[in-house]
Amino acid sequence: MATLRDLERDIRSLVKDIPQNASNIVAKAGLAGLQAVVSANPVDTGRSRGNWFLNVNAPTEAFVDSRRDSLGPGAIIAQTVKPDDELHLTNNTSYINKLNAGSSAQAPAGFIEDAVVAAARAVATNEGLILRGL
Repeated sequence: MATLRDLERDIRSLVKDIPQNASNIVAKAGLAGLQAVVSANPVDTGRSRGNWFLNVNAPTEAFVDSRRDSLGPGAIIAQTVKPDDELHLTNNTSYINKLNAGSSAQAPAGFIEDAVVAAARAVATNEGLILRGL
């Protein structure tokens, strides 16, 4: 039979894990958003798709001037993400706003917003509880 001491021990264990679990959720949300927007990005030369960057606490001004259909070098979060960090998903190609406005038949207008919302829903569905085991 569980005692109050057992309950206290279990609660302390859960509380100890909250910061790391929250950091994991923030990182997963950012990476899910990056993956979703890269996948939704229409492709002609691959330049806009290759210029998505995910950065912590500040947007980047980086631009990769090459034609490639891949993730930009900013795709990997190099720092440890903390729960209160801001993630910035950035694309500095000169025509990304036109693409997002619907200039390509390959993607609807608002594909960026749609991708980020879909990623947020996926993370909320799968990772919504910071306290593991609840």
